[in-house]
Amino acid sequence: MLKMDNVKRAVAAILIIGGVLSSLAGCGGTEDIKETFNKSDNVIELEASVSEAYGDAKAIVTIISDDGFYATAENLNELFAKRDLKCTVAGAISIVEPELDSWKSLLQQGNIDLVSHSYNHIRMEDGREIAQDVDALRHEIVDADKWYEETFGNEQIVFVCPENQMCEIGYKILEENSFYAVRRGHRGFNSLSPQEGTEDGCWFNLMVQGIQDEGVDLSVRNGWIDTAVSDSVWLIEMWHNVMPEDDGGYQTLLISDAEEHLDYVKKKSDDNDIWVATFDEAVKYIREKQNVNVMAYIDGDELHVYAELTNDEMSYDTFCQPLTVHIDLPDGISVGDGAEDAKTAEGQVVITVVPGVEQIINITGV
Repeated sequence: MLKMDNVKRAVAAILIIGGVLSSLAGCGGTEDIKETFNKSDNVIELEASVSEAYGDAKAIVTIISDDGFYATAENLNELFAKRDLKCTVAGAISIVEPELDSWKSLLQQGNIDLVSHSYNHIRMEDGREIAQDVDALRHEIVDADKWYEETFGNEQIVFVCPENQMCEIGYKILEENSFYAVRRGHRGFNSLSPQEGTEDGCWFNLMVQGIQDEGVDLSVRNGWIDTAVSDSVWLIEMWHNVMPEDDGGYQTLLISDAEEHLDYVKKKSDDNDIWVATFDEAVKYIREKQNVNVMAYIDGDELHVYAELTNDEMSYDTFCQPLTVHIDLPDGISVGDGAEDAKTAEGQVVITVVPGVEQIINITGV
């Protein structure tokens, strides 16, 4: 996972604006900010809200390729790197581990996020023998989680079910082991703010569109993007193998077909109609949005903004996905010169805020 000093560097790289001072605030920092917010005579409280999707995009699009075959990962890496996009691979350890060194090298390029798809890719629906075997279920879910965290260093917060199946005991194990989202295989779109639960479209049963389902061609795939934009929803596309020719695998997508669809995805991303996010990024953003208190106030000639996580189980180390925040400004107030990443329009300033990191922006017109 990202340690807090790494968060500082990440924030410095993407959030520093002229006249902005960023200081890291842990638990003690939160209390200091609250004290200033509540007691200073000079403080002017401002209304603040978090955008439904990062960058004020109208929809979120996440592409997940199941299983973890390395040849497909190489093809995905090239396809997404060429378009400056990112995707997720859900890998079963039994498939990923034989090519582990190659995987580590590939992931360093930053185009693919690798998440758990269980240890041995075993179906886990009720009615199967494993559904009553707690030890076997823990191995497939929890031991896989530990392997990914120890191997790659990032906290695992999502799970993609093998063959899209999960049983009642398996769900209990997921709930007890700090998972925040589970993707299954029911067809459909997800809300930009899913509810808790295991019903279709809820956090533990996120829905997908199958890239190679019967009757699905380029017009249908691109239509998913259009629907996501028009309805302001979260589209998760379920891919499997991506190869130059059909390899006989489940729903193998040809590279040529992937390119045509991704060109449309890229266009909509460039237009800011969609935010193309990895599974991890999308889950973090939405979970943060659902569990955050944004404090914004003017103190003298400074605008202070701080996003406090309200769920004690969500750590700032892990939940450090930048949020897009809108702040209402009093009449005549504007951000200082050189605040390049802060956008002002219609009496608002729009800035990017990482939970746990205070933003201090110079303002004029006080």
